[in-house]
Amino acid sequence: MVAFPTPVAPFHQLQKRRQPNYGQTARGYARRDIRGIEVPTSGSTSRTAPKRPPPTRPMSIVSEIWTWQEGDRIYSRLTTNVGRKKLIARLSAVGMLGMVETIHAYFGDRVDGGNGYEVLWKAHVRFEDLGRLERI
Repeated sequence: MVAFPTPVAPFHQLQKRRQPNYGQTARGYARRDIRGIEVPTSGSTSRTAPKRPPPTRPMSIVSEIWTWQEGDRIYSRLTTNVGRKKLIARLSAVGMLGMVETIHAYFGDRVDGGNGYEVLWKAHVRFEDLGRLERI
């Protein structure tokens, strides 16, 4: 049996061989395949780019809210750019649909664009209960 001498390399060179071959190139970070040919990486090449946090809540669909009291009843006028079905769905999502007595469309704001809805709240609803109205 013939023994061949083992080549000895400095320790730092041995460590480099164990790491994946990522090199900084003009095209960004690239990966080399087994033959040494650069293979571009897909997606973002930045390793330190901050990720966007997910939105905490959906964007409001109402651009203007007017709320007033007539006698013992509370009314609100909502200006929005969505139809009645989406407005009702959003009221339901924020848990306010059960507080609504009626919803009527009005067109006084057509000059400014958008849809207008007048909401008559049930008799037991107070101004303090309408804090979630801003989340619509």
